[in-house]
Amino acid sequence: MLFFGRFTLSAEILNVNKRFVTLKASFRFYS
Repeated sequence: MLFFGRFTLSAEILNVNKRFVTLKASFRFYS
């Protein structure tokens, strides 16, 4: 259970990081 929670936490961080990168890329594209 602890390992599963740690895996979901890292996956959530990866998802947020990916979203931030795409947001930054789109911001750079518009400006």
